[in-house]
Amino acid sequence: MDLFDEEAIEVKRVIQDAKDIGKVFTDFSKPFILPASQANNKIFKHFYNFNIQGGFDARVKVPGEIYLNHQLYKRGKIFLASVNMRNNAPYSYEVTFFGNTVGLNDKIGDDKLSDLDLSDFDHTYSYTNVKSIFRGDGFTPSLSGPGFVASGDTTSLIYPLITSKRRLFYNTTLNNTTDADIHYDGNLHFFTDAERGVSHEDLKPAVKIHYIIKAIEAKYDLVLIPNDTIGTKDFLSRHNAAISNLYLWFSNNSGNITNRVDGNNYFFTNIADNLVLDADSDDDFSFFSASGQYATITSTFTDDVREKGGSAGNGFGFYLRVDPGPSYNDVPWRVYLRDEDNPGSYVATMEGTGDQTFFINGSSLSGKSKDKRYFIELQSKSAMEQTEIRFYCMEFKPGVNDQEMYSDLVSTDSENMKAKSNVPDMKVLEFLDGLMKMFNLTAYVIDDESDPEYGVDSQGTPNVVKITTLSEFYNDAVNNQTNGLIDVTEYIDIESHKVATSLPFSELNFKYQDSETLLRKNHLESFGDSFGDARHILRDEYDFDNSRFYGDKYEIKVPFEILKYEHIRDESDNTTNIQWGYAAGGDFQTTGDTPPKGDYQSKDVKPLLFYGISVGGILEAQAESMNFMDNTGANFESVNRYYRPSNTSALITVDSDGIFSDSAPYHLTFDAEIDEFTGAPATNTTKTLFFNFYKDYVKSVFDKDKRMFTFQAHLPPKILTVLKLNDQLKIQDVVYRINSITTNLVNGKSKLELINLNSTEIVE
Repeated sequence: MDLFDEEAIEVKRVIQDAKDIGKVFTDFSKPFILPASQANNKIFKHFYNFNIQGGFDARVKVPGEIYLNHQLYKRGKIFLASVNMRNNAPYSYEVTFFGNTVGLNDKIGDDKLSDLDLSDFDHTYSYTNVKSIFRGDGFTPSLSGPGFVASGDTTSLIYPLITSKRRLFYNTTLNNTTDADIHYDGNLHFFTDAERGVSHEDLKPAVKIHYIIKAIEAKYDLVLIPNDTIGTKDFLSRHNAAISNLYLWFSNNSGNITNRVDGNNYFFTNIADNLVLDADSDDDFSFFSASGQYATITSTFTDDVREKGGSAGNGFGFYLRVDPGPSYNDVPWRVYLRDEDNPGSYVATMEGTGDQTFFINGSSLSGKSKDKRYFIELQSKSAMEQTEIRFYCMEFKPGVNDQEMYSDLVSTDSENMKAKSNVPDMKVLEFLDGLMKMFNLTAYVIDDESDPEYGVDSQGTPNVVKITTLSEFYNDAVNNQTNGLIDVTEYIDIESHKVATSLPFSELNFKYQDSETLLRKNHLESFGDSFGDARHILRDEYDFDNSRFYGDKYEIKVPFEILKYEHIRDESDNTTNIQWGYAAGGDFQTTGDTPPKGDYQSKDVKPLLFYGISVGGILEAQAESMNFMDNTGANFESVNRYYRPSNTSALITVDSDGIFSDSAPYHLTFDAEIDEFTGAPATNTTKTLFFNFYKDYVKSVFDKDKRMFTFQAHLPPKILTVLKLNDQLKIQDVVYRINSITTNLVNGKSKLELINLNSTEIVE
């Protein structure tokens, strides 16, 4: 593109800024001006003229490259902000350059987790099936979706011991039918009209977050785990112990999975998968056909056909009809017409009871540029058998009553757990951002073609995103083309530079979402702080002089909730191997009972992450037997294996004296907390999220000997084109870490924000 001779074009490169440690950045430029030259007008397709068909689309960022002395400097995106006009003629274009990492926002947008194809995890929700998965017999994915579950990983989906309504306790001394506990002694225990034990309808499933990441990769043509082998540094790999057994609880409402207190009780579902042409139907609409699960509308169904309906008609209309059998006329149902390319949303929907027909305007069905396939999903509040579903098209034309109809008999007599219907209500970007904040991760697009992990999507755009911890990012500098150290002494402007404190904050606060769940609320009332959160007052931790301390408070709040779990104690001998999560809160509904027999009020828990630990198998000693039952109490049996939800990645070891001998490798709490399962006390070496992922970086920035140096330099293209943000810069005898670099690409001047490193921090 043509440039103005004197126009400054500045690109700022920063990946994590000490002044804003909770964010991951990308390269970006200040808006700069390009002349409206003949060449630039051609590139921007005379954007100022809105009458041009197929003109430049300024709503989206487009791929762009910056070269210095004919050497590739940066790949990224160009965004056209405006055109400056003079005397009714174009004078200049105002544009901004962004690094490729910003492409994640463009690709994903406001999509939610429910927009992902998670159908690998669809399964029958029944007493037998849930019990089998709950006790660790293994889950076999349906593989009806992309099939991204690793071969042999039968733990990709589990049912953890988390209940939303029923309160659990255990007492081996209670053996009569008036007591309410989950202890199994061969009898089912009752109190009033509520059976006790763990019911399959108490439980909701959970999926390993690794496979949520794989679903994101599949939908958006991204690679977020370029190396998924043992020993990899890619944080989201299934081999990384920090997340290998980290699960996302599939709950998007309070209450039980089948009796939702939010009123969304359409739990029984099925797909019309045998659409056939009715015998009395016309078969003369070439653009419309159906077979098996899909109805197809071809690209020949253009606006012209839609609107005119042939030579002199008034258009085409589509209809969906639901016709339950006479035994099910009072059962509420809901029907969806869904697009195969976007199954998480719908083209049309209707709900009701009995026979119903609804109209779908032909203009809402796409066929303009390619053939489109649609499928029909029926949901009901209780089981329905042999409901007739009809999908048909009619031509509105005087004297003509042509219609083409396809039908199927659909039964919703199975309780099908549809993953997309139960995944938490959360945006995909919010999910990724939450992980980045929890584990202090950094991300960048690999756009160097010489990198062995480089790759592109179907449009030829770099799509491999490297996600690592910040410490791994800096340690990997030795693998750079520069070997991780560049001496820039000769390029520094020695006339002046600036030295400031590297300490921008006085206090760091790490927070989960607020919670109304019972134990976490009780923790706040008892101890004055919220379980899992952390408050780090830096002057106390780093021996600062209080009288001269300066800085603001900084808060990092993740979009997830955390539960405090309860290790259930046997009232008789104070021991069990049962740890349980309770997604409920509020006031106790029954008082005066010993032990208490009532339930608390279900709470709508924000997206919940936890470690799933198998109890009763190889990892731990045999667990106590507990009642496992269906919702009617007709079926019950002993279960002594289960998955316990945990805030630690593994069992914490406690010696014979009850002393905390070693911390689990990973904790989900930001602050050190007493371990719920072992009762082991918190220590200053407890491997919390702060200890594992933030402490070293914070200390390196906030140490009293650290400074933020600002230098002016004239870095030549031979350095700028190979320099990476984890490279260390050497000026005379001091080695620095890069906080940010802002470069004027026209005159070659660079502003360097650097933090000095001590000898133990230098990567060699």
